[in-house]
Amino acid sequence: MGGGITSLEQKRLVYLQRAIDFLRVASKDESRQFVKRLEQFHLKETDISTPNLRSQPWGPDPYTL
Repeated sequence: MGGGITSLEQKRLVYLQRAIDFLRVASKDESRQFVKRLEQFHLKETDISTPNLRSQPWGPDPYTL
């Protein structure tokens, strides 16, 4: 297995970067609304010890980005 980043991982990283960029400029109210929308995803099972994003049950479907 290669250690390169996959297309799926790249899409997720782009999504996360966009979220960070938004939160940097958003008002408090917009930030709260954004976080509420993110809370609909169940992140309890996410294992952050592995960098393989493909196996992580988090975030929106990257193919919709």
